[in-house]
Amino acid sequence: MHAHMERLYQAAKKAKKLGDKEGQSAVAKMLNISPQRVNNWEARGISSEGLLEVQRIFGCNAIWIRDGVGPMLLAGNEEDLVKIQKADEVATELAYVSFRDIKLLTAYRSSTERRRQEIEIAAGIWAPAQAAEHAAAGTR
Repeated sequence: MHAHMERLYQAAKKAKKLGDKEGQSAVAKMLNISPQRVNNWEARGISSEGLLEVQRIFGCNAIWIRDGVGPMLLAGNEEDLVKIQKADEVATELAYVSFRDIKLLTAYRSSTERRRQEIEIAAGIWAPAQAAEHAAAGTR
């Protein structure tokens, strides 16, 4: 059984969401999905969409279900849920930014205005008209 599902069953039991019932059928019924889909999750893991639905219905932390990190159960506070989802989105985005990209961005930000302009021209993203507008507005 996939680790996602082991953690889901553990969290659902602790949150007392399944009552006396347990297993694929009980989870499927709570999530309003087919037992076959739950069976697929047991074999392959839960999709990102499924993790968010599990979090919403069961009150367990989607990040904990996926990675085993953080609190198992959410406090039930909608604000906390939004914060966790936003943190996960940021972490996912950062996973696609390479160390080289971060170093380049850091170097760009610490460059002089003239050097930034040269980089933007080389990258084909600098427009003289736009630069004049920024200069006139005092934003460049």
